[in-house]
Amino acid sequence: MRGAQRDELEDFAEELVNMMDATQAARDLGIAQALRRLRAEDLTILTMSLFGEMSHREITETLGLPAGTVKSRLHRTVKALRQLPNPEVRAVHNRGES
Repeated sequence: MRGAQRDELEDFAEELVNMMDATQAARDLGIAQALRRLRAEDLTILTMSLFGEMSHREITETLGLPAGTVKSRLHRTVKALRQLPNPEVRAVHNRGES
C-alpha cells in the first residue's frame, strides 16, 4: 500500500474510532441522566441487584429492609426505566427483572 493510501486509511480509522467513542459517550450520558432521576434508595437497590449481583435476600439483609420493600422498589424502578425513550437504558435495565 502506498504512503498516501495508508495515510488515508489511518485517518479514516481514526475518524471511525472517534465516532464510536462519541456514540458510546452519548449512550453513557443517556444512562447516567436516567439514573440521576431515580431516588437514592431505588438507585441503591438497583445497583446492588444489577452491578453487585446480589439476591433480593442479600439486599434485604444488607439494608435491613423487608423483602417486599426491596422487591417493590426494584420492580418500580425497572418499570420506570423501561418507559424511557432511550433504548440503551431499557436494555441495560431489562436485566433487573431476573
